[in-house]
Amino acid sequence: MSPAQEQSKPSSQLVSSVEEELEKAMKAVAMTKFRTEQLHENWRRHLFRMSVGAVLLSMHQYAQPLRDCILEMKSFQPQTQVEPTFALKKLFTEGLVEFINLIIAILLFRFTGMDKPGDFSSRPYFIAALLVPICISLFFTTERCGCAIDSDSSQGILENDSSPFTKTDRQFPVAVIYHLIVTVCYWFMKVGMDSCNANLEEVTKMKKQLSKKTLQKKRK
Repeated sequence: MSPAQEQSKPSSQLVSSVEEELEKAMKAVAMTKFRTEQLHENWRRHLFRMSVGAVLLSMHQYAQPLRDCILEMKSFQPQTQVEPTFALKKLFTEGLVEFINLIIAILLFRFTGMDKPGDFSSRPYFIAALLVPICISLFFTTERCGCAIDSDSSQGILENDSSPFTKTDRQFPVAVIYHLIVTVCYWFMKVGMDSCNANLEEVTKMKKQLSKKTLQKKRK
């Protein structure tokens, strides 16, 4: 056996050993990615189930000011005919925060229930994210004016102190809280999947480089 052949033998063994280690690393990374995808799928299913509850709670929150407004108009002036346009305007104004809250919940229900997993650029999430600051701003900057009408019904409402009907306090929009939960969960899922993809890409790149160098040595 020539000296050149003796030197090439340990080198080929080293290359073979490195290839085996890279193959093991690739399988490990691929398995980690698969398990991560399964975990994320379970997360999305759980978030979808939570979104059903968020929609139901948002509907309950939306119904509360509408019920209070209707009862107040009926209880204060039971003999007065309220114009439909005025009544609808008051109902919309009193429940505006809760209405936006319900829209956000429905959008998140659509987002978490997408057949293909969505991301932060998905339309339902994007629209919901735009509505969240509007909902929060209206919650802190507006108050319920009440729906007790004056004797002319179409002229306006009475001052809150003059209304005999006790209104319930406005609750913080539940969809805003749920939006925060969805955002945090999807952010962690994105970070985890990006890490798996980066590791798999790095191992694949190393394996290709090693194969290329081995092929070049064989040609020489």
